Amino acid sequence: MWKNILAVLAGIVAGTVAIMIVEGFSHFLFPYPPGLDFADKEAMTAYMGSVPIAAKWMVILAWATGSFVAAIVTTLIAKTRQQHLALLVGAILMVFGILNMTSFPHPLWFWIVGIAVFIPFAWLGNFLLMRK
Repeated sequence: MWKNILAVLAGIVAGTVAIMIVEGFSHFLFPYPPGLDFADKEAMTAYMGSVPIAAKWMVILAWATGSFVAAIVTTLIAKTRQQHLALLVGAILMVFGILNMTSFPHPLWFWIVGIAVFIPFAWLGNFLLMRK
């Protein structure tokens, strides 16, 4: 049981780190405008409206990558129920993604695609590892 709990926690950490790396690369490619106040909701709404579509797709890629990595780490560490735990980690990361999307406006397509990537990529990470 403790090993499975550790697997879930390690998966969440690994997935979060993977998301941060891909999003960091995205911020390198698409830097924030100078002086952007992240606490100003109106400024963030205006900024989100001007973000290139490629930057939004980089966030989706980050979430998919994070969910995939999280599932692999969870599967490697878990003692039993690897698939269930990998999907649980994908669901937890999905909740984090939803919380992120509620913090400031996102287009409808982003909500749909953003929510849709977590579980399938967690499943894929587990499936590819368990297939061996």
